[in-house]
This record gives sequence, structure tokens and C-alpha cells, in this order.
Amino acid sequence: GALAATASADATARVWSAASGDCRHALVGHGGPVRCAEFMLRDTLLATVSADRDARVWSAATGEPLRTLAGHTGEIYSL
Repeated sequence: GALAATASADATARVWSAASGDCRHALVGHGGPVRCAEFMLRDTLLATVSADRDARVWSAATGEPLRTLAGHTGEIYSL
């Protein structure tokens, strides 16, 4: 079914069922507020960016972290 994503100041992003409103996954790993979350590749991946200066790529289906993209020297605000 359709999914929705949220980004939060609590350093997590969440994947939700758009139909039921149930939280499917809490994505934990950032060290600061998550500024943006966006689905990629037909909703199979979710990318997040954070005040911790990292971007991360997650499996939308399982919530597993797949990649950390490091290298920015300041906070990241968007994808």
C-alpha cells in the first residue's frame, strides 16, 4: 500500500501506512534533527538528511539502513 514519511527533531524519520496511519518503521541512526525525508526509486528507498551533516538511505520496506553519505561540513536541510 501507499506509504508516507515524516522527519522529526527527535533525530528519527518514520515510515507510515497512508491507509491505516500505522507506523511501519522508526528509522534511528541520525545524531541530530532529521530535516527532510523523501522516497526514491518507486518508493523502495527512503533518503533522509539531518543536522548531523549526514544523508542516509534506508529500505522503505524494512526500515534497514543501507548507506550513510557523509562529507558535508554543515547541516543538511533538503534532498
